[in-house]
Amino acid sequence: MSERVTVGDLRKLAADIERMCKALGILEGGEWSADSAEPMPEHLADSRYRFPHLVLDEGSVTYGRAWRLNGSGGDKYRTAHFDPLRLGSGYLGSTKAEAMRALRGVQAGLWSAMDAAERDSYRGAE
Repeated sequence: MSERVTVGDLRKLAADIERMCKALGILEGGEWSADSAEPMPEHLADSRYRFPHLVLDEGSVTYGRAWRLNGSGGDKYRTAHFDPLRLGSGYLGSTKAEAMRALRGVQAGLWSAMDAAERDSYRGAE
C-alpha cells in the first residue's frame, strides 16, 4: 500500500524546489519596490511579492482544479503567475499523488543540474 500524500508534504517539497531555483538563478527579476521601473503598489510593500518566489496552487479533484507550481513576485513577475520551470502553465497533476510525483521529478532534475557551488548555496539556504 502506498503512503498517503498530504498538502503539507507538497508544500515542503515546493519550498525545497524554490530554494533550488534560487540557487540555480531560475527565478528571474529582483526586488520590486516603489523605486522600480513599474513601482510596487503601496498595499503590497510588505508582502511576499517584493521578491520572486514560487507559488503552489492547490488542486481539487472535486472542483476540477489542477495542482500547479508558478513563479510570482519581484520586479519581473509582479503579481502575475509565470512558468519558470516550463511545466506547461505550471501543471503538476490533478491529484496530490500526481503532484508529488511531478515535484519529485522537478527536484531530481534541479539537483542534477546543480554544480558543487550551487549545491553549497542551496544547502546554506536551508
